[in-house]
Formats: sequence, C-alpha cells, structure tokens
Amino acid sequence: MGAICIFETVVTQAPNERGNAETLEHWRCEAELHDGMRQSLNERLTVSYEGAWESSLATEVLALLDLAEAFSYRTHRPLTAFLVDKP
Repeated sequence: MGAICIFETVVTQAPNERGNAETLEHWRCEAELHDGMRQSLNERLTVSYEGAWESSLATEVLALLDLAEAFSYRTHRPLTAFLVDKP
C-alpha cells in the first residue's frame, strides 16, 4: 500500500482536518508527473525528464556529468568545489 492510499484513508477518516485534502491533491499531482517521466541512465547516474523530445538533452547531461566527475577525480576535488553561487 502506497503513501497516497494511506493518506486517502486519513482524509476519509478526518475530513475536517485542515490541509489534508490539499496535501493529498498535491501528492496525486506529483505522482502523475513522476509516472509520465522517462529516464536515461549510465553506470552511476539517472536523469529523469518529461518527454521523448528531451531524450537527447538527457543523454548530453549524462555525458557532461561524466566529464565533470572525471575532472573531479583527476583534481582530487569534489564536484561541489566547482559550484558557484550566483546572486
């Protein structure tokens, strides 16, 4: 039994509890979005995307992440060391 099914029971048993119905609807929308997503993966990473038109972009993202990981390994610095905060 998934979280949505359990929360449906909660909403049914406590219909006047503030925010429960909205939370349930939000969870349903998120689940629907996730169910429609596709994935590209390599040995270590998974990239999720919404439609077939983004497939080539997902492939490029995986390749760039592989390059970044290799650079990080060669320089002995974690990938987070290369992040830049933008105002």
